[in-house]
Amino acid sequence: MFGLKKFRKEPVPGGVSFYCASCGKTAAIVATKRAGELVDMGPPLGQQKQFADGLVVDLFLGTMQYSLDSTTLDAVRAVLDQPHPDPADLRRIRHEFAPFYCPDCHRSYCINHWTTQTLYDDGFYDRTMGLCPNRHLHELDD
Repeated sequence: MFGLKKFRKEPVPGGVSFYCASCGKTAAIVATKRAGELVDMGPPLGQQKQFADGLVVDLFLGTMQYSLDSTTLDAVRAVLDQPHPDPADLRRIRHEFAPFYCPDCHRSYCINHWTTQTLYDDGFYDRTMGLCPNRHLHELDD
């Protein structure tokens, strides 16, 4: 599933770490990146140059990269620049920006504490659904 990386040698530079409410391990690292910066997309892609300003959500479902317009980038940066960034604020901007966060529990969980199901439509990837430890169903990726 998305080249899920279970271990990472070093965190995403400039990223904010969110921790699992169940085990305390890193649930995800979220970072904004400017056009031209390198992002480690994990195996097999490795280092990739950002072609546009964007967001990287790392560790939860692998390394997910999103291109953002300047208004959305500023909104995300405002959340991440807080002394204690709230993943609920990221999720309100776009649910894919905090797929590790359960809005029903108001908690973050690492991938090991979600039960995931990848759905296909006519043989093509459609979306990933997940159940948090308290059995709340959410779309994690589409």
